[in-house]
Amino acid sequence: MKIFVLTLFFVSIQTGYSQWEACNKGISNIGEGIYAIAVNENYVYTGVFNGGVYLSTNNGDSWSEKNNGLNDKCVISLAKSENELYTLAFYDGVYLSTDYGDNWSLKSSALKDKHFTAFAVNGNNIFVGTLEDGIYISNNGGYTWTQNNNGFPDTITIQNIIINGRNIFACSKDNGLYLSTNNVDSWTEKNKGLIDKCIYSITVSGKIIYAGTQRGVFLSTDYGESWLEKKNGFLYSSNHIIAFAVYEKYMFAGGLGRGVFLSSDNGDSWIEKNSGLKRVDITSLGINGEYIFTGNLYDGGLYRAKLSDFGISDISDSEIQKNTMQISPNPASDYIEINVGTRHALSQQNIEIYNVFGEKVEHPPTPGSTPISYADTPAGGGQIRVDVSGLAAGVYFVMLGNKVSKFVIIR
Repeated sequence: MKIFVLTLFFVSIQTGYSQWEACNKGISNIGEGIYAIAVNENYVYTGVFNGGVYLSTNNGDSWSEKNNGLNDKCVISLAKSENELYTLAFYDGVYLSTDYGDNWSLKSSALKDKHFTAFAVNGNNIFVGTLEDGIYISNNGGYTWTQNNNGFPDTITIQNIIINGRNIFACSKDNGLYLSTNNVDSWTEKNKGLIDKCIYSITVSGKIIYAGTQRGVFLSTDYGESWLEKKNGFLYSSNHIIAFAVYEKYMFAGGLGRGVFLSSDNGDSWIEKNSGLKRVDITSLGINGEYIFTGNLYDGGLYRAKLSDFGISDISDSEIQKNTMQISPNPASDYIEINVGTRHALSQQNIEIYNVFGEKVEHPPTPGSTPISYADTPAGGGQIRVDVSGLAAGVYFVMLGNKVSKFVIIR
């Protein structure tokens, strides 16, 4: 019988994320770096260049490989659209999964001899950026493709694409930022004030657009009509800002060789946040509930931290709710229902129940042990019903990955 001290276990949960910590368990091939992070409900996906796609359902405690059908494992980017997950691979282009990454199908087979560098998805519309060949668009989920470079120079490498309402922004390696408001029929240059036109990344927070460049961060409040450099707090003249992540008023920026910086005042000032990072070549950032993840080049791997570790204490209940368990009824008598959001997330976890002495209540039932059985609830989704009719009255704890919740049995 497995026995441990519950008090120490709960302390370890509360203090285990005091700073950045590596979270690569299950990622068998870090390849040439973690290039992408995407969040979908309780799932965190990471894209590894030359390693493929990995999924975690427990905020990075462990990862499982999701490469079935993914012939090109040089993953550049990940995107979700409703219940679909998309992967962009450097050589093959766009892959689609409709089953949480369990299987992939190629959607860009019509695009030959391209090197793919960026993409964005909006319903059936897929926009892909290429190395030195501009942008291609599909309006039917990848069955047919059309090149849309009207307004671009003859040769242009696209490094990031984002969609914000009717506005589609594309940033390039040497030519700055472009905007389309007509579904990419044409592009308009938006570089006034951009003294550095090598733009790696862009993101939108409210009415503010942030651009990550070789120098650092530039900001626009008028949809790119004008730009201001925001460098207060950056320690170097060259910062190579590759990735952004936004939580409410807080903006994280990640740079090659520079690590992670945080701003809480719309980019007016930045503070370095690298404690615990063994490598600071940041290639990706992502936020899931109360956690932030960052990916590094080469063997730097994947790291995570709690937002609260950076002084962010106003995390909304809805965000925390995504990553917690609900148990009902509580107190209970005959059964409990455990809810973690989606059935897929729940089915990949190992449910364990302990009493107040730290003793695991064995399951499935063995002769002489307390009978516990499991069944999906009629409502489906992320609930599972546990028969606890054989448990004595008292206090128990359910453990599911890194989640712990208490329930009471009454007789």
